[in-house]
Amino acid sequence: MYRLLTDNIPVVAHSAFASPDGPKLIISGRVKELTGYTAEEFAHDRKLYDRILHADDRERYWAAVNEQIGTHVPLDIEYRIMTKDGVTKWVRDRTVITPNDSGGVRRVDGVLEDVTDRRAAEENLRRREEMYKLLTDHIPVVAYSAFATERGQRMLISGRIKQLTGYTAEEFEDDSDLYDRILHPDDRALYW
Repeated sequence: MYRLLTDNIPVVAHSAFASPDGPKLIISGRVKELTGYTAEEFAHDRKLYDRILHADDRERYWAAVNEQIGTHVPLDIEYRIMTKDGVTKWVRDRTVITPNDSGGVRRVDGVLEDVTDRRAAEENLRRREEMYKLLTDHIPVVAYSAFATERGQRMLISGRIKQLTGYTAEEFEDDSDLYDRILHPDDRALYW
C-alpha cells in the first residue's frame, strides 16, 4: 500500500532512520523520474545525493540540514540538483525530524518536489518586468497601468512620473488616492 501511494503522488517521498544494521533509506520510485537514479542506487551509495547537489547550492543545503538537525525545526528549502543525464533541476525539499528519547534524530521524513517549471516561469516574469521597467523609464512619456486587486486599485507607473509631478512611481504605487489629490479640480470631470 505504501509503495502504491508513494509511486503515484507527484513528489519523491523519502525516509531515513537508524537501524541495528546501520542507517537505512527508503525512497519512492519517483526518484528515478526526478533524478535519473533509482531508489536502489541511492540506498547503496550514501554519497550519491551529495554528488548530485548543484555545486553552487551544496554549501547552503548542508548548512540548512545541519541547522535542522540541531534545532529539529522543519526544513523547507529550494536548491538545484544535477540529474544522471546532466540536466539541472530545481527541487523543493521539505523534511521533518522525529527526535529520539535523548533529543537526537530518530528519523527524517520528507518530500522532494520538482519546481523547475515554476522557477523558470518566475525567472521569465522577472526578466519581463525588468525589460518593461527599462523600456518605460526611457521613453519620453509617462507609461502606466491601472488595475483592480483584492486590496483596491493598483497602479504601475514608469519612473518618468517624477519629472511630470514631483512624485515618484513608488509614491503613486503605494498611495492609490495620490492621483486624485493632485489632479486639477477643473480636470476631474474629464478624468471620471
